[in-house]
Amino acid sequence: MTAGRTVPARSDLELEALVSTTRQGRLEAAWLALERRSIVDFCQETQSIAEISARLGMPVNVTRILVDDLSEGGLVVSTNPQPGGPGRASSCWNASCTGCGAYRTEATGPNLSFLDPY
Repeated sequence: MTAGRTVPARSDLELEALVSTTRQGRLEAAWLALERRSIVDFCQETQSIAEISARLGMPVNVTRILVDDLSEGGLVVSTNPQPGGPGRASSCWNASCTGCGAYRTEATGPNLSFLDPY
C-alpha cells in the first residue's frame, strides 16, 4: 500500500489539510488499487486528512502517504489551511474558550482565564 514508506514525501501535509478529487482522478479511479480508489471516491466532496483516515479506517500516516501519492499523480489536490485561519487548532481552541465564557456569569461562574492560550 505505501511501499514501505512511513512518512509522505510532502512533509507539510497536516491533519487539517483539505483534499478534493480532480477531474483526472474521477476518470482514472476505476484503475486504482482499492485504498487509493476509496480516497478518490470519498474526496468527491472536500475532506480533511483526519476525516479520510477516520471514515476509511486507515492509520493517519498511511492516509497522508496515499494522499501525497495521489496528489503527485494529479488525481487529488490538497491544501493546508492558512495559519490562524478557519480550521486551525488555535481557532477551534479560541471558539471553545469563547463558548465556555458565554455560559458563565461574573458573579457565580468559574474563572476560566487560565484556559486562554495567549
